[in-house]
Amino acid sequence: MTINLNKNQTIDLKKDDGHSVKRVFVGINWNQNTYSGEEDFDIDLLGGLTNESGKISDIEYLVNWLTYKQGIQWTFAKFYGDNQTGDDSQGVEFNGLHFDEGMELYTENIPASMCDFYVASYIHLGMDRMQNFGMIPNASMDIYDMDDPEGFHLHYDFSRDKKFESLAATVIGKFYRQSDGTFAFRAIGAGFEGGAVELYKHFGLDVR
Repeated sequence: MTINLNKNQTIDLKKDDGHSVKRVFVGINWNQNTYSGEEDFDIDLLGGLTNESGKISDIEYLVNWLTYKQGIQWTFAKFYGDNQTGDDSQGVEFNGLHFDEGMELYTENIPASMCDFYVASYIHLGMDRMQNFGMIPNASMDIYDMDDPEGFHLHYDFSRDKKFESLAATVIGKFYRQSDGTFAFRAIGAGFEGGAVELYKHFGLDVR
């Protein structure tokens, strides 16, 4: 079952047996970019646990290439490191498909004191290189139940929104715990004109 997500749409991650999806795969992908300059071109995936103020209060709750490279290990997530050459053909394979970058989320290990797990994406050095999502056809995110990938699959094509064409960073969506303890995912699709710096600032982090 594949559900094509729209902006502001919410999907319950509860299965037919009443249990929530426990192991989630999140991957991003895009077609060959149309950028004709000489600079490398790379999209980075970011995940983060936020507090009640919607901020990532500590670097240990940030899941991305930077913290992965620093050797931070998470009980609630796993990150698949991306290369830094701009050639994303290495990527990661899941359910027979290629993804340029990915992570796993373990909902049972999310601390009760934390509120939401956000998923975002940005173009590495996009502002410096004057690159934006308008140069990337079919940029998209996929979410799978790792234990039943054919039974639960969400697909969000954030390249369809023309407002993103001039942007280099976006919050794709968030996982959040419902009152019964199960999880849901809400597609957000919020963009940032200032690229990665503004994206990190949105979550209370100062990364330059």
